[in-house]
Amino acid sequence: MKKTAIAILSTLLVALLLVSLVGCMKVTMTEKSILSRLEKEEYTIMAGHSIIPMSDPAMSGLKIKKTIYAYKMDTTVHEEYGDVPSAVWEVAIYFMDDTDSANKLEDFFKDLAKQYDEEYDKLMQQLENGEFDLTIQFPKRYMVYRYDDIVVLGDWESVTLVRSY
Repeated sequence: MKKTAIAILSTLLVALLLVSLVGCMKVTMTEKSILSRLEKEEYTIMAGHSIIPMSDPAMSGLKIKKTIYAYKMDTTVHEEYGDVPSAVWEVAIYFMDDTDSANKLEDFFKDLAKQYDEEYDKLMQQLENGEFDLTIQFPKRYMVYRYDDIVVLGDWESVTLVRSY
């Protein structure tokens, strides 16, 4: 009898923890929460801006509720060129209207992130070989994150900020 009661109580506690975690994730992935984190980290936020031109065939048939693009830039002073971007962080957040649209956009973003990462590897190799001036903006690795029908693409630091919970 005691073992059964303990098992039932344990199961209820685990279920309560899971419901709390899912609730916490839903709260942190709301637009308001995402915007507040981006603002706190001093990103420039452009609501309604897509990183993919709406005329691009990849956008056909997608049902998008809202898009947010945010970026942050650091600059350094170069003796010849003046202020030069030394680091840029960027993230695009798409709130999709249905799962099919989110799936299609996620696949497109995975291909895009792969292309960005190939370019990253190529540029880093050139930097290591001394083929570039170190004042150029350093490339970043990109990643895709998906939560429900929210699809996020950006450098790993920005995506981590958006999805932090």
